[in-house]
Amino acid sequence: MDSLVPLALILILLAPVMCFPWRVGKVRSGESGKVKQSLLYFLYSAIPVFGFVMLSFAFVGIEELMDTSLVTEGLARSLLLLTGGGLIWVTVATIVFVIRIIFMRGNAD
Repeated sequence: MDSLVPLALILILLAPVMCFPWRVGKVRSGESGKVKQSLLYFLYSAIPVFGFVMLSFAFVGIEELMDTSLVTEGLARSLLLLTGGGLIWVTVATIVFVIRIIFMRGNAD
């Protein structure tokens, strides 16, 4: 259970970086528009953040039903920090992505 936080942190940090060339390539090739790819970039980048929150809530729910301690104090303390920091990171990465595709030559939307 304690290894969930570092794994979530790595996924939260790497998801926007890995999606960037993939989504830019879709715009450059003309497969779809800039607005659609911007929204998809945000959604794909935010999946690890939302997944971590949902998993944490699921652990808390199971803990309440079973009367056992599943959620460690480290996981509970990292929920707000990872969620807030992750959403800020995804938002900044999305802004950078939008600026990148606005100034990209080629497929004009």
